[in-house]
Amino acid sequence: MRLQTLAAFIAAACLSGTVQAEVTQSDASSFTLAQRIIVIADQPASFQALLHPEHWWKQEHTWSGSAGNLSLDPRAGGCWCERWSGGQVEHARVLFLRNGSMLRLQGGFGPMQAMAVTGVLEFQLTPGKDGTQIDLSYRVTGAGSSKLDAMAPLADQMFQQQMASLKALLDAQGRAARQ
Repeated sequence: MRLQTLAAFIAAACLSGTVQAEVTQSDASSFTLAQRIIVIADQPASFQALLHPEHWWKQEHTWSGSAGNLSLDPRAGGCWCERWSGGQVEHARVLFLRNGSMLRLQGGFGPMQAMAVTGVLEFQLTPGKDGTQIDLSYRVTGAGSSKLDAMAPLADQMFQQQMASLKALLDAQGRAARQ
């Protein structure tokens, strides 16, 4: 399994070139992902963009087929929801928010929503001299029968796509702000 994880990491790194990503732990009942991007935008702008997944989340990873149906209510207990004609889904719930520097959510994304698992997704933002570092961690636990070690590379790849999209948005915003 480690070899498959390494191969997925290398393939994703070659495709995106912008996201440092790793499955740091995985077994049948849990996994942990760690990803990092460094963006040109400053920390306040990066945090504000993070709070609007409708602008950076890939539509292929929505239930409705449109990222424009996503919203995030940035307060404790707030919903990262998706609403469309004929349906709605709660992707995650805000557990902790420190304006400008941290967002922690609880939720099972994609097929994990239907599984008896708990997922905690965390974004930490740190200012740098030329922009902002954004670290993502996603920790998922459940019963051994969940076979989460098989889900880990898929979740890692999906979050790599999201982080690459967020980076593209923030780099464009950062370049525009510097002009």
